[in-house]
Amino acid sequence: MYSSSQRTNRLIVGLMLTASICRASITLNPIDRGTYTENGDHDPVYNNYVIGRGGPSSLVVNNFFVFDLSGVLEQVISAEFWIESNWYISADPSETFAVYDIAGSIPAIRDGTAGVAGFTDMQSGNAYGNISVSSADNGTMLHILLNAQAIQDINAELGGLFAIGGTVSTLDMITPRQEEIFVFTNPDDPRDGVELHLTIVPEPSALGFLLVS
Repeated sequence: MYSSSQRTNRLIVGLMLTASICRASITLNPIDRGTYTENGDHDPVYNNYVIGRGGPSSLVVNNFFVFDLSGVLEQVISAEFWIESNWYISADPSETFAVYDIAGSIPAIRDGTAGVAGFTDMQSGNAYGNISVSSADNGTMLHILLNAQAIQDINAELGGLFAIGGTVSTLDMITPRQEEIFVFTNPDDPRDGVELHLTIVPEPSALGFLLVS
């Protein structure tokens, strides 16, 4: 039998434990990534994520990233998309990297059959966030805090696959020229340089025992 003061102390401990375990973090690397040109071309074996336009006569390129959420079963309450900015090539002082949902088939995106629709999917639909990129960011990790729509979409895909599309939203479409970001990224390892950081609410464990004992 616990005295009143002992029960109060155990309740305080329980509440403190609640505050300490009510959130946990998970970091995921993509299981696949790549690029699509504006004419719908994608090579599944090429994992670079350089995007933009390589020159006046070059095609515009967007990118995508696929994450495996099979190990994420708890509710996600916040998320950040981290991406390494390897090299910046543009006459402009900065460009904007914007990320969107992937509404189409993820298997089609991955195997290269999504075509022009896949390219368009990566720059349209539900916007998840954006960040300014410049030469000052070379060699650094950029952090994009994903918005409420992204959190909703992530939670809808728990246990499955979740994909993000990316584009340079500030390309000069009047006078095409070289405007590229993420140049010289690792073409071999899809995990390198990209991370999805999730904050989740774990399932209750021993907390109930502390509060009722």
